[in-house]
Amino acid sequence: MNNGMKKIRKINGIRVYTSDEVFGKARKTKEYKEAYAKESARIALARQIREQREKKKLTQTAMARKADMPQSVIARIESGEHSISVDTLVRVAGSGRAGTVAALPDRPDLTTLPSTRLAVRQALKHAGYELSDIDFFEVHDCFTIAEIVATEDLGLFKPGEGAKAAEEGATARDGKHPVNASGGLKAKGHPVGATGIGQVVEVVDQMRGKAGGRQVPKPQVGLTHNIGATGGSAAVHILERCN
Repeated sequence: MNNGMKKIRKINGIRVYTSDEVFGKARKTKEYKEAYAKESARIALARQIREQREKKKLTQTAMARKADMPQSVIARIESGEHSISVDTLVRVAGSGRAGTVAALPDRPDLTTLPSTRLAVRQALKHAGYELSDIDFFEVHDCFTIAEIVATEDLGLFKPGEGAKAAEEGATARDGKHPVNASGGLKAKGHPVGATGIGQVVEVVDQMRGKAGGRQVPKPQVGLTHNIGATGGSAAVHILERCN
């Protein structure tokens, strides 16, 4: 092949349009070799985890990587300083985020938040779940009515039936659709930006069986729902146990 002919190549992970001669020189650089080794290691690890998952024999390190743990934690596991159990691993299976009209006067209906409806659809699709697969929910109940609207927008109940369902115990800790077993925002505080983090911590504690008197019976999949801009913005995350 003519060395002067140009092709699309990858150098240090970046697609470039270059000649065989330039590409050959680039491959000899330290940066290219490091990038190539890193990519090769990533591909080998992905193949290893796939094979181990099929055999249901995940190693400690593979489990940590599957759960998207920080590299610092993985390093401690590899060195033997830290160990994990598949029973304690929880991962984010899917996320959804949507934004709609924020100004209240511009909304056609004050009894629903379209952003929540859109975000939950995205999250369920991303996770590959149906709403019926979710075992419990942590929703943004900054006010009493906010929880009722959220349960209806998430699809747990038909419009106008959320309050009655709550009164009948459907959202209780041992109900059909446990909602805010933590007590919700008003029970544990609502520090705005930290609220979403608090919801995720609660879901993880629940799935690890460490929620104490708040414990939901044997949860496998949980959902968090958080809003901002008076409901004009919504974020939904679905978390699952790795086992």
